[in-house]
Amino acid sequence: MCWGVPAKVVEVEGVEALVDFGGVRRRVLLVVEGVKPGNYVVVHAGTAIGVVNPREALDMLEAYREVIASLDPSLLEPIDKAISELRSSAYHPCSGDGAPAADKPDTPSAKLD
Repeated sequence: MCWGVPAKVVEVEGVEALVDFGGVRRRVLLVVEGVKPGNYVVVHAGTAIGVVNPREALDMLEAYREVIASLDPSLLEPIDKAISELRSSAYHPCSGDGAPAADKPDTPSAKLD
């Protein structure tokens, strides 16, 4: 079985990006266009294979957390950090413009919990 793991893009340089997996940073190859710092990408085998929104990234991380917790709870720190960062985001995950949800009428809470 292969897993694609969501990561936050820190910087983009040509066809490579530096991504953050809850405090663990790696350089990955980009095979999708239009990736910018702050985006979330799905990484498989050192390659960013798709862009996901923060809600999708959170859902994936929470599912992976359940599996990791059942196998080896000592490995939870990075995933817990990534989940915490996503949940505390001050931006609405679907706004698309980076504006805080509090500045938009009739939008759900910016918190993802």
